[in-house]
Amino acid sequence: MHSFDEYLFTQFEESLVRTGLAATTVVNYMADLRCFAPWLEDQPSPNGRLLGVQMEDIQCYEESVGGEGRAPSTINRRVHAIRKFYEFAMAEGWLAANPARDVRPLPLPELVPPGAHR
Repeated sequence: MHSFDEYLFTQFEESLVRTGLAATTVVNYMADLRCFAPWLEDQPSPNGRLLGVQMEDIQCYEESVGGEGRAPSTINRRVHAIRKFYEFAMAEGWLAANPARDVRPLPLPELVPPGAHR
């Protein structure tokens, strides 16, 4: 990861802590972002930098993570962390729009209570 990306992540992490999020939530958001950044760098897209991302890049990442066999809840959490990062980037004036804003969460499987039959 590039040093500028590390700077962005550090600023984001500090902002999460300031907002009073639980320490576990902060750790999970940062872990999710640290999965996204190297994936992004490996893409042939010229937008392979954090601040050059388009909605299509995030949708492609969502599909890629799904192809790894990850649960929809895990994929949704990762996309939510990415969305929060870009909300922060907008608030800081680094971006004019959040590229993750319109990326829709995946549907979660219906939970069946124990002992219930379909």
